[in-house]
Amino acid sequence: MLPLATSVFAALLGQSCPTPSPYDPPPCAAAKVPGCLPGYRPQFDRSGRVFYVCNSYTPPAASVQPASVQPASQNVVSPPAVSAAPPSPIERRGHVGLVLMPGFSAYPRYHGFDDSKAEGQVVLEFRGSEGGARVRLTGEWVSFGKIGEISFKYDFLEGFFFRPWLAIGAGIASINPNPGVRASASGSVGLDLYISRDFFLTGELKGRVFTAGTEGPAHGLAISDRKQLSFLAGIGFYFF
Repeated sequence: MLPLATSVFAALLGQSCPTPSPYDPPPCAAAKVPGCLPGYRPQFDRSGRVFYVCNSYTPPAASVQPASVQPASQNVVSPPAVSAAPPSPIERRGHVGLVLMPGFSAYPRYHGFDDSKAEGQVVLEFRGSEGGARVRLTGEWVSFGKIGEISFKYDFLEGFFFRPWLAIGAGIASINPNPGVRASASGSVGLDLYISRDFFLTGELKGRVFTAGTEGPAHGLAISDRKQLSFLAGIGFYFF
């Protein structure tokens, strides 16, 4: 009987996991044959009891839960925002200028400065916050009379230290030999050399004509044959 049981167990052990279920114990384990567990592996339950499963048995894979994305902590300190630097303010410049200009003039003809006469000119210049336009109020004293004038001046190359300019003006004059008041008109070309924002050196070449005054049938509107050519140089500075 024993040889028959041994041959039966050997035939059964030659098969791979012959039991109906992978959790059923192998025949050799049921028969308590020592060391007869090929093709099986022991498992233990929660109570520590041993049972056997087939080596070819693979337990179902555990469902993998997707990793939850933790919300960012409310206490995370954000880097400080870098604010753009405020634009630099536009440099303010003076609006009222005083210009002092000594010089000399040829009168009563444009025949050069051989017989020139000394003169002096004081100018109030007005300008805006930007641009090269100016308005000038001029008082001029010459050996042959006095002249007051308003003129419009334009500086070219505004913002550059070297600024050529043009001006035209109209005014009134009292000149010899007839000291009565008469009209005058002038045109100037000059150069301003800015040492700083509001301080400059200046030079001017000016030509002027006069009306004939109240004499004659033209009632003072005729152009006189007396003319003036002046060269002046000086300094100017702005304030306010």
